[in-house]
Amino acid sequence: MPLLADRVLESSITAGTGTLTLAGALTGYRTFNAAFSNGDIVYYTIDDGLGGYEVGYGTVGTGTLTRSTVLESSNANALVVFTSVSKRVFCTAPVPTLLPDQTGNSTKILSTDGTNPSWIANTVGTVTAVSVVSANGFAGSSSGGATPALTLSTSITGVLKGDGTAISAATSGTDYSLGTSALTTGILKSTTTTGALTIAIAADFPTLNQNTSGTAAGLSATLVVGSGGTGLTAVGTSGNVLTSNGTTWASTAPAASGITTGKAIAMAMIFGF
Repeated sequence: MPLLADRVLESSITAGTGTLTLAGALTGYRTFNAAFSNGDIVYYTIDDGLGGYEVGYGTVGTGTLTRSTVLESSNANALVVFTSVSKRVFCTAPVPTLLPDQTGNSTKILSTDGTNPSWIANTVGTVTAVSVVSANGFAGSSSGGATPALTLSTSITGVLKGDGTAISAATSGTDYSLGTSALTTGILKSTTTTGALTIAIAADFPTLNQNTSGTAAGLSATLVVGSGGTGLTAVGTSGNVLTSNGTTWASTAPAASGITTGKAIAMAMIFGF
């Protein structure tokens, strides 16, 4: 497609239909050689100010412009035989090259052959079908037609799980615990291997490790010293003293030459008897 550039305007006094010799830019404008390179094909307009004009495209040379194709002119759209009068030669975009006449071209689309645009028939077809690829656990179908409707489904059976990309079937005991509506009221427990839920029974709870019988409120057995006890079944008798054989304690009356009454009282206060 021929090239365009802004503010390109020169004068020429070349006569006839041949190549124009350009005489330099008018004030405020620039030459063809300043805007283009030699060999460039450009749009041009020639106007002699006397009613003669020519619009087309040609080739830029050093200080010259070769007129190769005429798009519109005052000479029945052929090359104009200009006189030697000073003429204006400038770069412009012919309207037909930008937007062809729209008259009678309703519903057509704009096309180009690389040089000139034109209207052509709209040959764009309509969508007749859309296929749905079954992947990542999805499947589906299309209604077809100009505005196809897509119906998506899944090829997976069971409880679904997603990994951010695809969906797949979840595994009972790994991805979820299988519930049941037959459970009675109670404390729930789960099975490690399957994740199944059941009601806990007494055997599921640990037995306290104790060396005595009875209840905490009625402890009656002798608690040995090694377990933090006194080894006595009773605290003792008032006025007695405590003795130990390394395993148990005993409450005995003091010897006649033993502990004084004051010491016995003090020991009774310390040991609680």
